Amino acid sequence: MGSVEPLFVVVVTCLIICIGLAIRDAHLKSRAETRGLQLLADNLSADQLHQYRTRGYFDAIGCVSGNRYRIAFGTVQNVVQIDRSGEPELGRCFMPEGNLVAGDCMLAQKIAIENCEEEVLRTSLPFQVLKANRFR
Repeated sequence: MGSVEPLFVVVVTCLIICIGLAIRDAHLKSRAETRGLQLLADNLSADQLHQYRTRGYFDAIGCVSGNRYRIAFGTVQNVVQIDRSGEPELGRCFMPEGNLVAGDCMLAQKIAIENCEEEVLRTSLPFQVLKANRFR
């Protein structure tokens, strides 16, 4: 019995350390998310910011074609091309390299569409957009 108690203390100590690290990591991620969303908001036009705050997405205009692309919150499959009638037409899956928070990723997508649309179209993966989705 004497050897079980030290083992128990070691296990409990390890669990407490792991929980503490998990809480710290969650706090850091939450802080990064907040800062990323603030950076995004600081770089949206007044119309884009209003649209994002009221609808959960904003539109960016392609620099070459003039096409409208809708960017919703997220990092993957969150960009769709909008047709002339305002309906989602085709999804465009692309994102910057690295493990970025959503706000940073969305800002990079906005900058890419507005400044190097041809590269976006050449490198993005198209996907079908369901009619009832978050882009309406």
